[in-house]
Amino acid sequence: MSLDPQARNVLDFLGQGPPLETLPIEQARASFEKISVNPQPQPIEQVEDRTIPGPNGDIPIRIYNPFQEGVHPALVFYHGEVGSSEA
Repeated sequence: MSLDPQARNVLDFLGQGPPLETLPIEQARASFEKISVNPQPQPIEQVEDRTIPGPNGDIPIRIYNPFQEGVHPALVFYHGEVGSSEA
C-alpha cells in the first residue's frame, strides 16, 4: 500500500525544518497551519465517545464520523503522561 500523496507532502514539509516540539508555540502553530491539508472545517455527522482497554484501565477515545460514505483517512492523536516509568 502506498502513502497518500497529501500525507507524503506533510511528511516532506516536516522534514525540512526543526521539529515542531522544539519551536516556540506561536511558531509551531504557524508551521502547522502551513501543512494543513484542508484548513476548512468539515461537517461531522456523528461524534462518539468510547473507551478502549489500556494497561492501567480504560482509555477514553472520541470518534468523528463524516457525512460522506466511503473510505476516509484517519488521524490519531496520542496523549500520555510525561515521565511515567511504570512497567
